[in-house]
Amino acid sequence: MVIVGSLEPWYEAVCLSQGAASCTTLEYNKLDFQHPGLRTLTMEEYAAMEPKPKFDVALSISSLEHDGLGRYGDPVDANGDLKAMEKMRDIVRPGGYLLLAVPVGADLIKWNAHRKYGRARLPVLLHHWSLVTQVARARGDEGGR
Repeated sequence: MVIVGSLEPWYEAVCLSQGAASCTTLEYNKLDFQHPGLRTLTMEEYAAMEPKPKFDVALSISSLEHDGLGRYGDPVDANGDLKAMEKMRDIVRPGGYLLLAVPVGADLIKWNAHRKYGRARLPVLLHHWSLVTQVARARGDEGGR
């Protein structure tokens, strides 16, 4: 199991509590989670690995929409999110799963906070991936945010 884009080990803790044998976190920032079931790598460390580990399941929750905007230590790149999604294909083992959560609505970039994916960019983001299922929150169901 790999978690992409995580500054605090919340998702890692949930995955371990639900039976994941181990969790690796990939992040632009250097992290040091103190748990025997957790491993942290920067994106640069992962890129330098040969052979690169492949994962059965990848989790990216509210992370990819920030890639390329420079807010979290990543390089500024207008297509940073699309490039990050292509990298996911190298991270996930063939036949594996990517659990992806991104904001969906009218296409939007709010500099330098995040993107929203709509009719134009969402299909480009999901290119090369097969959609198994999707879950969407109903309009007005922002969960107190």
